[in-house]
Amino acid sequence: MRPDVAGDADRAVVVGQSIIYLISAVLEPPADLIETAMSNLALSTFVATIYAAHVEWQVRAEQAVSWFVPTNDAFAALGLTVRARLGGHAETPDELPAAQVVGR
Repeated sequence: MRPDVAGDADRAVVVGQSIIYLISAVLEPPADLIETAMSNLALSTFVATIYAAHVEWQVRAEQAVSWFVPTNDAFAALGLTVRARLGGHAETPDELPAAQVVGR
């Protein structure tokens, strides 16, 4: 079982290039999204984007939302578009490149 998934990895369902994990326990959200993301090197571009956009305080203040955060590989696949946007300033976390916030 992957350490970041609470469930039974033997019961994972593969659909095309996607893997669906059957969850068998309540998942608790992290207390601090940014601190959690910082501990995963595969999310370092997302963390850099948060700080470059100057929205870290807003991200930390978000409650009762789900974040779908792209990995470094996903950012790299977007190429120069992301690099250009990393230098800009987002007004809200919704304006972060490729991040999805659900639950507001």
